[in-house]
Amino acid sequence: MASSKAKKTTKANPSCGRTVENFSTLSARLQTAEKAGINSTLAGLSVARHAVVEAASQFHASRYTLGMALHRYKSFFVEDHCWLKAANVIARTLDCDERTIRNTVADYQRVAALPTPVIDAALAEGVDLAKQKHSALAEALTEKFKNKPAPTKTEAKALISKEVSKLRSAKQQTALPKVTLDKADKLRWQVREGIRSAVMNIPRDEKQNELFAAIEEWMYHELGSREPVTHTFTPKPGKLDIDGKPVKKTVVNAAKADKEDKAVAA
Repeated sequence: MASSKAKKTTKANPSCGRTVENFSTLSARLQTAEKAGINSTLAGLSVARHAVVEAASQFHASRYTLGMALHRYKSFFVEDHCWLKAANVIARTLDCDERTIRNTVADYQRVAALPTPVIDAALAEGVDLAKQKHSALAEALTEKFKNKPAPTKTEAKALISKEVSKLRSAKQQTALPKVTLDKADKLRWQVREGIRSAVMNIPRDEKQNELFAAIEEWMYHELGSREPVTHTFTPKPGKLDIDGKPVKKTVVNAAKADKEDKAVAA
């Protein structure tokens, strides 16, 4: 009976497209980089290295956790150029550049002064204060707790819940309405593309007259029209731009534009 071999599988990391195998060898590669120069008198190097490997494999989940692990691991290196060798190893594993690693450490240091209950409460709400998009909130919280005792877990949870609600409310108010397209919108853009191609080589000041003349002849030959038709042309934007991409309505004009669209449809 033919023997079957187990198929080796790898699991992709959602944040960078790397596999579990990349992270399983990261520890060995870091040990090689450490030979460039570390303070061997400090205890806990292996623990710090392991924390980096674990945090790197979960980088998509918490930038704060990786930043903290990197910050602690960095303290073992005696010179910056030695640390950079290790940072480059980590960067290659995460499929990024060494600058991203340095920025991750800096982002952690920016929020490290915050009370632990606040950071934990934020992470529980899905808000990683070490991410640049939450830097304003992190700064406000840092100022709020400056020279003040740390809040309890309950107090921190209530505070973060309130702040997150404000963020989400502000985001909803500033979010641009989605553009709804139908077949007519897409067909009109195709007609526009045909017009643009047809008049491309005609001087700008003659384009309009040539277009109207072509429409008159098209109506005669294609529609069989023989009587004059009066129509007022009012220039207006379409739902698709010149490249065929949806044009976002501004929040201020969205309601007005929707009302006009409904009026035209009626």
